[in-house]
Amino acid sequence: MIIVTHNGAYHADDVFAVAILKLIHPDAKVVRTRDSQLISEADIVVDVGYIYDLETNRFDHHQPEFKDIRVDGTPYSACGLIWKHFSSKLCSNEEAVMIDSRLICGIDAIDNGVPFGKNKFGAKPYGLSKVLELFMPTFQETKEFDTAFLEAVELAKSILVREMAVAKAQLSAKIIVRKALTEYSDKDYVVIEEYCPWKTTVIKESDKLLAVFGRSDGAWTVSTVPIEFDTYDSRIDLPESWAGLQNEELAKVTGVSDAIFCHKARFIAAAQSKEGAIMLAKLACEESKKHQ
Repeated sequence: MIIVTHNGAYHADDVFAVAILKLIHPDAKVVRTRDSQLISEADIVVDVGYIYDLETNRFDHHQPEFKDIRVDGTPYSACGLIWKHFSSKLCSNEEAVMIDSRLICGIDAIDNGVPFGKNKFGAKPYGLSKVLELFMPTFQETKEFDTAFLEAVELAKSILVREMAVAKAQLSAKIIVRKALTEYSDKDYVVIEEYCPWKTTVIKESDKLLAVFGRSDGAWTVSTVPIEFDTYDSRIDLPESWAGLQNEELAKVTGVSDAIFCHKARFIAAAQSKEGAIMLAKLACEESKKHQ
């Protein structure tokens, strides 16, 4: 199999498009060219050729008539087109959707010139595209662009493999957390017996105030449930009287003998046992209701 993409400088979309295909076809030969004859002889063409046609495996997006966009309005690049049509050979549809929203969609947006906002200090994110650009030779180096491209593809393959592993694990976690939510449907907190990523499911699918789960050292954690995934703003805070206390001091205030600590920001606490952590959760929920 021969995969053709354009030569010269590269971007994240052609790197990842080829990386996806190389995961499916490890022995495929990659040819970087703009020669129309070589393009016509290729089995799959990405990001060059001015044709988008699934039947002939042509996946360019630069032609004026190309108008394909996602439901959210993000336009496709070669990377997104390859993922759209071939991800089923690598992972489940649900996993593919997760990876598209987390990785592929952003690559497509950047390649199509969709702007990303700056924060109030003017800092710019050091994104994946910038990382891949580091592989390109500087004007002082003799390394060929084709060599640099293949090095970048290897990195992209590793990222894709890890993204698929994470997506699979997150879907398994969702099953575990949903079961726990069912078991604790009549409580203001949920106890997750097997530690796993829980925030997204608990936030989106419940009105729980706290989550209780085990730690790697055998202790148990009580965590407030954030209002949104990437924030410390929570549905409730742990009691103010617990803030910053540890061991005997926290045990004295709470009455939980094996209490370990409570963060001074009141979003997390811990006890040595599951029973102790559940007691902390109950106390915190009761205290919150007093101030409603």
